[in-house]
Parts: sequence; structure tokens; C-alpha cells
Amino acid sequence: MRSTNSNFILITSPERLEGEAETLQACFEAGLPWLHIRKPTWRRSSVRELIQQIPSKYHSRMVLHHHHKLCNEFSLGGLHVPAWMRKFHGLGQWKDYTKWKSRQDLTISTSVHELDELIVLPHLIDYAFCSPVYESISKVGYRPKVDWRFEKPAALLRIALGGIEASKFEDVRKRGFDGVAIMGAIWEEDDPVSSLQDQLTAWNQQQGHTS
Repeated sequence: MRSTNSNFILITSPERLEGEAETLQACFEAGLPWLHIRKPTWRRSSVRELIQQIPSKYHSRMVLHHHHKLCNEFSLGGLHVPAWMRKFHGLGQWKDYTKWKSRQDLTISTSVHELDELIVLPHLIDYAFCSPVYESISKVGYRPKVDWRFEKPAALLRIALGGIEASKFEDVRKRGFDGVAIMGAIWEEDDPVSSLQDQLTAWNQQQGHTS
């Protein structure tokens, strides 16, 4: 995840959706660069089953938030360490994750909710979700407490999350973010794939205007 156009991430609904694997496959076919699988209440077997239902040619573009050992089982593109997990396990966990970086194609990401958290992240983190940037679409009452703005580029990619939709893309760019992660604007719609196509087209057009 380095080029700006590819820094568009779809996060799955935390709920079990009817025909979910087929919908996610259709999103990939529509041009989705990256998918984060976030199913916090699912057992490993259920996550494994979902992955198995998606063609393996898309596995390298999938990132897991839980049950990280499945990353190597399926040669997935990366693993995401939620903020609570990062804080609960502390430095000991990062020593374990250092071993994962032997896979040069594997990305490791995390989430932050305060600007100061970005400064102390381990060097092996490739990108971080910064949230919420705007009032959440899927979480009622979840509003920003931080005025997220960056003046300079950084080695760590900063991804905007929270209330992200096409109307916000220009402001996201002005705030200095490297990419966006989107969830509610897709899964709250009756036709998620069509919505994804619209959002992705708008994102690519916005990046074209800034190149």
C-alpha cells in the first residue's frame, strides 16, 4: 500500500450479512484495492470459512483484524492490530509480530484515536487508522475529539476513518491524510457494491485532481 490511488480501504460490517462472500468478491471485481476483515465476535472457524469463499486471487488484498494466524494459512496481505489489543499486550506482542515481517509482502496496521499515539507506534507499523475524523455513519453519537491535520508526509501512512464518504474526500486530502477507510457509507446502503463503485470512482477522481 504505497500509491495514493490504492489507499482506499473497505472494512467489513462487524455483523454477518447474507451473501457476504459474494458481495465482497463483487467489490474486488469492481476494483476494490484493500479489504479489512473485521469480525470481532466471530470464531476463527467462521472467519476461515468466509476467506475460503472468496477467490484466492484476492487474498493478497485482504487484511485481518482478528485471528491473525490465518494470515499465513491463506497468504493474506496483512494483519491489523486493534488499539485495545495493542495497549493490552504492550511491547511483548510487538516482539512476536516482528517475526511476521519476514514476509516482505505482509503489511501491519493499527488504529489510533489521539495524535500522540502516532509518535510512539513501533517502526514495523506500515499504516494507521486515525479515527474518528468525522461523525460516524455506522456508530450513532461517535464524534471526533481530535482535529486531525498533518502538515508533513511521514513514513507511516495515515488513513482517515470515521464518517468517510465521497463528499469528504477533498477535505481528507487537505488535512494531509494518505488514504481513507470506509465502512458505513457502504454497508448502510441497499446496494453495497454500487455504492462502493461510486465511492471508489470519486476517490480516484479526487486523487487525479491532486497528482
